Amino acid sequence: MSSASPACRVLLASLLVIDQKWGWRLCDPFWRLYFNRDPGASVANAKRRVPLAPRQAVLVPAWCDAHGTCINPVRHFYVHFETPGLPDAWIRRVCPDPLLLPEDGVLTDMLDTLAGDDPGQAGWHLRVQSATAWALARGLEQVDRQALAELERPQGDLAVALALRTIDQRLAEPLTIAVLAHPSGLSEDHFARRFQAATGKPVMRWLQERRIAQAADRLLHSDEGLEAISRACGFANRFHFTRVFTRLVGTPPATYRRQHGG
Repeated sequence: MSSASPACRVLLASLLVIDQKWGWRLCDPFWRLYFNRDPGASVANAKRRVPLAPRQAVLVPAWCDAHGTCINPVRHFYVHFETPGLPDAWIRRVCPDPLLLPEDGVLTDMLDTLAGDDPGQAGWHLRVQSATAWALARGLEQVDRQALAELERPQGDLAVALALRTIDQRLAEPLTIAVLAHPSGLSEDHFARRFQAATGKPVMRWLQERRIAQAADRLLHSDEGLEAISRACGFANRFHFTRVFTRLVGTPPATYRRQHGG
């Protein structure tokens, strides 16, 4: 199989004004790129606080458990994006903290222009995609070289690869270890051991987190109701969905949708 690729997929990009209300937990299955026009905001986790200085790009990696703080009105340009080629377990281990990107005149000019342009302009979203990919590349320059080298190694466990593909394609279905193990011909126990060795997580934990990741995407980037989202993401009902989402993300889904616009 081919090695992983750090390509990115933009979910949402916008400019808004944040203020003292911007103080909630930022724990998401997608990355955030921040580029502010004014001082007064920052992001922090248990180990590191990163000021969102004017015209300074900052990345908050997927699943980074951080909090935002803002002390006065700030013009705030943000991009939500996914990195399908980077495994969640790798991101959590290698990029646990917010990343202050190095000074880069090209990236600064790109983001500064995007923040001031009308999103309705032709080519605006394509330019957002380019700027986001550039920012991700600069962020990954801060990652240990050995960790980056892991992404270049062929992913050799076909049984696990098939299961991962099945999970992403059939999240709404009642998947079990037996269903996921069947294409490989492995016993459930053998498959489960190989899956955890390859991903670092038990099968059902991985499945649950992928369901929550898709649900978070739908909460922020669609107007679907909680019942529809819970069904589409494979939860028994909205109450089960709310319980699991709150445990993993730290806030109920309705509150998450209301708060996490930026």
